[in-house]
Amino acid sequence: MKKNDNYNIKVLCGDIEKAREARALRPFSEEVTEFLVSLSEEIFKDKQAKHYSDIITFGFFCRGKNIEALKKQYNLESRLGLGLIYHIAPGNVPMNFAYSLVAGLLGGNASIIKLSSKEFEQTEIMVRLIKKVMESVELKGEYVTLVKYSAENKEATNHLSEICDARMIWGGDETIKKIRKSELGPRSFDILFANRNSVAVIEAKEITKNQNLGKQESIAGLVRLARDFYNDTYLYDQNACSSPRIIYWVGSDREIEEAKVLFWNAIHQEVANRYQLEAVISVNKYVNVCRAAIEIDNITAERGPDNLITRMAVGELDSRLFRYNMAGGSFVEYSSSGIEDLEKIAGKDLQTIGYYASKNIVEEIKRMIIEKGVRGIDRIVPIGETSSFSLVWDGIDLILRLSRIITSVS
Repeated sequence: MKKNDNYNIKVLCGDIEKAREARALRPFSEEVTEFLVSLSEEIFKDKQAKHYSDIITFGFFCRGKNIEALKKQYNLESRLGLGLIYHIAPGNVPMNFAYSLVAGLLGGNASIIKLSSKEFEQTEIMVRLIKKVMESVELKGEYVTLVKYSAENKEATNHLSEICDARMIWGGDETIKKIRKSELGPRSFDILFANRNSVAVIEAKEITKNQNLGKQESIAGLVRLARDFYNDTYLYDQNACSSPRIIYWVGSDREIEEAKVLFWNAIHQEVANRYQLEAVISVNKYVNVCRAAIEIDNITAERGPDNLITRMAVGELDSRLFRYNMAGGSFVEYSSSGIEDLEKIAGKDLQTIGYYASKNIVEEIKRMIIEKGVRGIDRIVPIGETSSFSLVWDGIDLILRLSRIITSVS
């Protein structure tokens, strides 16, 4: 581990001063693709990495076939990277820094990543594997620089902000406000990912119809749904912007009541097997339920066998419901015969709709967004994929934003 003595920055990998002089690459360059494919291979061979599903998912993202498929989505003939991207990783999603790095590299840029001060085993594993791969690939070390420094070290943030061509800040809101006090160069710009919220839309009959299948098929379907929902929510203690906090049920009263029993029983079994509820989260859940009960009309706490799942039913949707720090398995439930009421909470802070619903419902949601000119909702994805990374995030195409187009007139 090196140290940049002028700014008290710990450099885990790469070189800050060389990074600022690195030449811009073409998006999806051969050397970047080679690095990502080699990193993917190392992940699948590593014994520690196999214990973390988010690392394995990242490994699949970096496979050659996936990178090639992503490349085909772009016309890259006249594009070139910006130069140097300074990334500030969040403290709530361990693997976010790795995806941010991938976006920077595929865009044709050198990257300096400020890792979270929180200690994650996934981060330690990935830093080790990245350093190992960098020793054997064509991509030069200055294109991947991983650093750590105190959040209070304003001089370090000032320096890295001054030398970068773009600064990518992965929230939350207070972090963004703080970092933006460090000025960028005249031609540099910010790519900001502020605090967002997400909703799950569940069509009741898509759950109840499984009961018409054989018993084994019915159970298997619920187990898959429970696993997918768990991965979207409990895996990150609901701290990710893409983690649903409101469950919007669609169907008749009878269908919804029947579906709720099946759904929450399956979720409870999954959570009981996989999740460890920390005392501080348990207390926070109780406090937020009390706050919501005082401040929101027509809200009812749903009883459960324990506090692994906290449910609150509301008679009317209100964007204020997102103010409460829903975490560790806290959910607001709303029931309706259609998706019309979704518009009431579809402000610019609503990021993702995770769905377990028919194609008709999904098309209705898309139509509502476009026809009503909704300012929020950038993603509509199946439950189980709300946290899956995409090169288009929060409505921003990262490859296009992190590269420039060279025009010529003859």
